[in-house]
Amino acid sequence: MSRTAITITKALTNDAATVTLSDCAGATGTDGHSLAAHEKDERLVFVVKNTGSATGLLTVYASDKMNALNQGNLVSPVGGGNITRTVGPVEGARFVNADGSIYLGTGFTGTIGAIELM
Repeated sequence: MSRTAITITKALTNDAATVTLSDCAGATGTDGHSLAAHEKDERLVFVVKNTGSATGLLTVYASDKMNALNQGNLVSPVGGGNITRTVGPVEGARFVNADGSIYLGTGFTGTIGAIELM
C-alpha cells in the first residue's frame, strides 16, 4: 500500500483556522501517512485524536538524510477514549526527507491533522 497524504492547515497570526483531519486506523511504515514539506522550521504541529479505548502511538519518522538518522523517530503516546492531543512543533532538519516529505505512523484508530504556524 501507499501512504495517505495529510493536508497542512496554515494558521495565520491573530486568525482562526479549520484543521483538515484524515482518518487513520493503525497505519504504520509504508502504510502510514505523509505530508509535503512545510515552509517554516519548527512550526509544524500535529493534531491527533484516538477514538479507540487503548493508548496508541504517533510516530514521526526520522529523515532519510544522514544528519537526522542518529536522532531517531519521535514517538508520542496518544491516550485512548476520544483523547485529542497536539504533538510538536517538530523540527524540519530532523524529520523532512530528501524529497521534502515527512512520514508518520499511527498506531491507533482516529484522526490526524497538521497545522503550520505562520
